Amino acid sequence: MIYLPTIIAEDYEAFRAILRQHIPYAYDKWLKLHAMSHHHYVSEGQAICNVHVNANQFARHLKRTGRAANMDELTIFAVRVVKGEAH
Repeated sequence: MIYLPTIIAEDYEAFRAILRQHIPYAYDKWLKLHAMSHHHYVSEGQAICNVHVNANQFARHLKRTGRAANMDELTIFAVRVVKGEAH
């Protein structure tokens, strides 16, 4: 199972402030990137689970774990959300 973090438009600027150069400058670019990732995994036969992530929870996760803010860590956070480990 592949867990893809999804961000709603209203939260995008908060994620931009956290992830800076690691995330596209515009929400429509993010949506295209997300769609490309989704298509890639589906074409490989992977099962996809889109996971809504929250900017405030992600920021707390980074502070608590001391991890760097990047796309890999956002994906790790999405898995934690699914497992009920995100606070």
